[in-house]
Amino acid sequence: MDVLPPDFDYLEPDFDYEANFRFSRDEIHWLGPHLHLPEVIVHRRSGSISRFKCLCLVLYRLAWPNRFTEAMPLFRSPASKLSIFFNLVIIMIHRHWKHLLLWDHVRLTPQFLTRCTEAVQAKGCLLREAFGFLDGTAMRICRPMRDQEEFYSGHKKYHCLKFQAI
Repeated sequence: MDVLPPDFDYLEPDFDYEANFRFSRDEIHWLGPHLHLPEVIVHRRSGSISRFKCLCLVLYRLAWPNRFTEAMPLFRSPASKLSIFFNLVIIMIHRHWKHLLLWDHVRLTPQFLTRCTEAVQAKGCLLREAFGFLDGTAMRICRPMRDQEEFYSGHKKYHCLKFQAI
């Protein structure tokens, strides 16, 4: 069985975990056991990887749109193996925590969602059936020719799109 290299012992001491994974090294170590992941993730054909490194892979992929080929130098492993372990951990997390992803019929009633939709429209949203937003990720765009103020984020100090509505 092929074993992946240890937990990034080849990285520089000042490696920026938060920039790559959106969590500090200590937070990633804390997160692994709290997600109920085993210390070593084993795949019968692809070998094994430590919980820490596998969780870093998942966080790396979820932090920003990228391909497994872009992760190869950082994780020192072929894209196919990275894909297998990414999917394996996502499945493990889903199996353990899927009950939290179910629709909450008690709190998300039709009346409440109607009030949310009205509040979103009152703020100027052009979508007629949007009742919420997944997160505040801003996708940077070039300065538009028209309606620049509609796309400018005073907080981010650049033009961007935010379109993750539900």
